[in-house]
Amino acid sequence: MKPIEEDNLIFTLRAMANGKEVAFRDFYSQHYNTFIRFGKLVTSDLQLIEDAIQNILIWFIENPNKVSRLDRPDVYLFRSLRNNLIKDLNKSNKADINNLNQVVEDLIQSQSAETQWMEKESEQIRNQQLQSEIANLPDYLQQTLYLRYFSNLSYNDIANILDIKPNVARIYVHRAIERLRSVLTKIGVIIVVASNFF
Repeated sequence: MKPIEEDNLIFTLRAMANGKEVAFRDFYSQHYNTFIRFGKLVTSDLQLIEDAIQNILIWFIENPNKVSRLDRPDVYLFRSLRNNLIKDLNKSNKADINNLNQVVEDLIQSQSAETQWMEKESEQIRNQQLQSEIANLPDYLQQTLYLRYFSNLSYNDIANILDIKPNVARIYVHRAIERLRSVLTKIGVIIVVASNFF
Protein backbone atom coordinates (compact mmCIF):
# COMPACT_ATOMS: atom_id res chain seq x y z
CA MET A 1 0.00 0.00 0.00
CA LYS A 2 1.10 3.52 -0.70
CA PRO A 3 1.44 5.77 2.37
CA ILE A 4 -1.84 7.61 1.66
CA GLU A 5 -3.69 4.31 1.22
CA GLU A 6 -1.99 2.98 4.34
CA ASP A 7 -3.13 6.00 6.38
CA ASN A 8 -6.61 5.65 4.89
CA LEU A 9 -6.76 1.99 5.95
CA ILE A 10 -5.58 2.80 9.48
CA PHE A 11 -8.16 5.59 9.74
CA THR A 12 -10.88 3.30 8.36
CA LEU A 13 -10.08 0.48 10.79
CA ARG A 14 -10.12 2.86 13.77
CA ALA A 15 -13.41 4.37 12.60
CA MET A 16 -14.87 0.86 12.25
CA ALA A 17 -13.83 0.08 15.80
CA ASN A 18 -15.71 3.21 16.88
CA GLY A 19 -18.83 2.01 15.08
CA LYS A 20 -18.88 4.52 12.21
CA GLU A 21 -21.04 3.02 9.49
CA VAL A 22 -19.34 4.86 6.63
CA ALA A 23 -16.05 3.19 7.63
CA PHE A 24 -17.52 -0.23 6.88
CA ARG A 25 -18.45 0.84 3.36
CA ASP A 26 -14.99 2.35 2.89
CA PHE A 27 -13.29 -0.84 4.07
CA TYR A 28 -15.28 -3.08 1.75
CA SER A 29 -14.99 -0.80 -1.27
CA GLN A 30 -11.31 0.14 -0.88
CA HIS A 31 -9.46 -2.45 1.20
CA TYR A 32 -11.36 -5.75 1.39
CA ASN A 33 -9.87 -7.24 -1.79
CA THR A 34 -6.34 -6.55 -0.52
CA PHE A 35 -6.98 -8.86 2.41
CA ILE A 36 -8.73 -11.44 0.22
CA ARG A 37 -5.67 -11.58 -2.07
CA PHE A 38 -3.34 -11.88 0.91
CA GLY A 39 -5.50 -14.65 2.37
CA LYS A 40 -5.27 -16.53 -0.93
CA LEU A 41 -1.53 -16.82 -0.32
CA VAL A 42 -2.32 -18.96 2.68
CA THR A 43 -5.31 -20.90 1.33
CA SER A 44 -7.44 -21.07 -1.80
CA ASP A 45 -10.56 -21.55 0.33
CA LEU A 46 -12.34 -18.23 -0.26
CA GLN A 47 -15.03 -18.96 2.31
CA LEU A 48 -12.40 -19.61 4.96
CA ILE A 49 -10.69 -16.31 4.11
CA GLU A 50 -13.92 -14.33 4.19
CA ASP A 51 -14.91 -15.90 7.52
CA ALA A 52 -11.51 -15.08 9.00
CA ILE A 53 -11.72 -11.45 7.88
CA GLN A 54 -15.24 -11.18 9.30
CA ASN A 55 -14.13 -12.63 12.64
CA ILE A 56 -11.25 -10.17 12.90
CA LEU A 57 -13.51 -7.23 12.01
CA ILE A 58 -15.97 -8.37 14.67
CA TRP A 59 -13.09 -8.34 17.14
CA PHE A 60 -12.28 -4.77 16.01
CA ILE A 61 -15.88 -3.71 16.67
CA GLU A 62 -16.13 -5.47 20.02
CA ASN A 63 -12.77 -4.15 21.27
CA PRO A 64 -12.51 -0.45 20.38
CA ASN A 65 -10.23 0.26 23.35
CA LYS A 66 -7.74 -2.40 22.27
CA VAL A 67 -7.87 -1.19 18.67
CA SER A 68 -7.15 2.38 19.78
CA ARG A 69 -3.96 1.14 21.47
CA LEU A 70 -2.68 -0.51 18.28
CA ASP A 71 -0.03 1.56 16.52
CA ARG A 72 -0.73 -0.17 13.24
CA PRO A 73 -4.18 -1.80 13.08
CA ASP A 74 -3.54 -2.63 9.42
CA VAL A 75 -0.48 -4.71 10.31
CA TYR A 76 -2.47 -6.32 13.11
CA LEU A 77 -5.20 -7.25 10.61
CA PHE A 78 -2.71 -8.79 8.15
CA ARG A 79 -1.00 -10.74 10.91
CA SER A 80 -4.26 -11.89 12.52
CA LEU A 81 -5.62 -12.98 9.17
CA ARG A 82 -2.51 -15.02 8.42
CA ASN A 83 -2.40 -16.60 11.88
CA ASN A 84 -6.12 -17.41 11.93
CA LEU A 85 -6.00 -19.00 8.50
CA ILE A 86 -2.99 -21.11 9.42
CA LYS A 87 -4.71 -22.17 12.63
CA ASP A 88 -7.91 -23.07 10.75
CA LEU A 89 -5.96 -25.00 8.12
CA ASN A 90 -4.07 -26.93 10.76
CA LYS A 91 -7.33 -27.90 12.42
CA SER A 92 -8.77 -29.29 9.21
CA ASN A 93 -5.43 -30.62 7.89
CA LYS A 94 -5.88 -28.92 4.53
CA ALA A 95 -2.97 -28.49 2.17
CA ASP A 96 -3.55 -25.73 -0.40
CA ILE A 97 -1.30 -24.62 -3.23
CA ASN A 98 -0.86 -20.87 -3.32
CA ASN A 99 -1.36 -19.06 -6.56
CA LEU A 100 0.11 -15.69 -7.50
CA ASN A 101 -1.42 -15.15 -10.93
CA GLN A 102 -1.40 -11.42 -10.37
CA VAL A 103 2.38 -11.43 -9.87
CA VAL A 104 2.80 -13.26 -13.16
CA GLU A 105 0.64 -10.78 -15.04
CA ASP A 106 2.44 -7.77 -13.58
CA LEU A 107 5.90 -9.17 -14.31
CA ILE A 108 5.05 -9.83 -17.95
CA GLN A 109 3.14 -6.58 -18.64
CA SER A 110 6.19 -4.82 -20.03
CA GLN A 111 5.25 -5.97 -23.54
CA SER A 112 2.97 -3.86 -25.74
CA ALA A 113 -0.59 -4.97 -26.56
CA GLU A 114 0.39 -5.75 -30.16
CA THR A 115 3.31 -7.90 -29.09
CA GLN A 116 1.13 -9.69 -26.58
CA TRP A 117 -1.42 -10.44 -29.27
CA MET A 118 1.21 -11.70 -31.72
CA GLU A 119 2.98 -13.82 -29.12
CA LYS A 120 -0.09 -14.98 -27.21
CA GLU A 121 0.71 -18.65 -27.46
CA SER A 122 4.33 -18.36 -26.37
CA GLU A 123 3.34 -15.98 -23.60
CA GLN A 124 0.86 -18.48 -22.25
CA ILE A 125 3.63 -21.05 -22.07
CA ARG A 126 5.92 -18.58 -20.29
CA ASN A 127 3.07 -17.65 -17.99
CA GLN A 128 2.52 -21.27 -17.06
CA GLN A 129 6.23 -21.79 -16.42
CA LEU A 130 6.42 -18.71 -14.21
CA GLN A 131 3.23 -19.63 -12.35
CA SER A 132 4.67 -23.03 -11.77
CA GLU A 133 7.89 -21.53 -10.41
CA ILE A 134 6.01 -19.13 -8.13
CA ALA A 135 3.85 -22.00 -6.88
CA ASN A 136 7.07 -23.90 -6.11
CA LEU A 137 8.39 -21.08 -3.95
CA PRO A 138 8.06 -21.80 -0.25
CA ASP A 139 5.02 -20.18 1.38
CA TYR A 140 7.13 -17.65 3.26
CA LEU A 141 8.67 -16.36 0.00
CA GLN A 142 5.27 -16.09 -1.68
CA GLN A 143 3.87 -14.21 1.31
CA THR A 144 6.77 -11.77 1.55
CA LEU A 145 6.49 -11.04 -2.20
CA TYR A 146 2.80 -10.32 -1.86
CA LEU A 147 3.16 -8.10 1.19
CA ARG A 148 6.05 -6.16 -0.31
CA TYR A 149 4.87 -5.61 -3.87
CA PHE A 150 1.10 -5.86 -3.78
CA SER A 151 0.44 -4.32 -0.41
CA ASN A 152 3.57 -2.12 -0.56
CA LEU A 153 4.32 -2.75 3.10
CA SER A 154 7.67 -1.89 4.58
CA TYR A 155 10.09 -4.58 5.67
CA ASN A 156 9.30 -3.69 9.30
CA ASP A 157 5.59 -4.25 8.68
CA ILE A 158 6.27 -7.53 6.89
CA ALA A 159 8.45 -8.60 9.81
CA ASN A 160 5.60 -7.88 12.22
CA ILE A 161 3.08 -9.79 10.12
CA LEU A 162 5.28 -12.84 9.56
CA ASP A 163 6.91 -12.70 13.00
CA ILE A 164 10.44 -12.38 11.63
CA LYS A 165 13.14 -9.70 11.72
CA PRO A 166 13.10 -6.90 9.10
CA ASN A 167 16.44 -8.04 7.68
CA VAL A 168 15.06 -11.54 7.26
CA ALA A 169 12.04 -10.11 5.39
CA ARG A 170 14.43 -8.25 3.06
CA ILE A 171 16.42 -11.46 2.48
CA TYR A 172 13.23 -13.43 1.73
CA VAL A 173 12.12 -10.89 -0.86
CA HIS A 174 15.58 -10.88 -2.44
CA ARG A 175 15.63 -14.70 -2.59
CA ALA A 176 12.19 -14.85 -4.18
CA ILE A 177 13.13 -12.31 -6.84
CA GLU A 178 16.40 -14.06 -7.58
CA ARG A 179 14.61 -17.38 -8.03
CA LEU A 180 12.07 -15.78 -10.34
CA ARG A 181 14.78 -13.88 -12.24
CA SER A 182 16.58 -17.11 -13.12
CA VAL A 183 13.36 -18.70 -14.40
CA LEU A 184 12.43 -15.62 -16.41
CA THR A 185 15.89 -15.55 -17.94
CA LYS A 186 15.48 -19.19 -18.97
CA ILE A 187 12.13 -18.52 -20.63
CA GLY A 188 13.30 -15.29 -22.25
CA VAL A 189 11.62 -12.61 -20.13
CA ILE A 190 13.65 -9.85 -18.53
CA ILE A 191 12.52 -8.48 -15.19
CA VAL A 192 12.57 -4.76 -15.74
CA VAL A 193 10.68 -3.96 -12.57
CA ALA A 194 13.07 -5.88 -10.32
CA SER A 195 15.49 -2.97 -10.22
CA ASN A 196 12.74 -0.88 -8.64
CA PHE A 197 12.18 -3.42 -5.90
CA PHE A 198 15.25 -2.53 -3.87
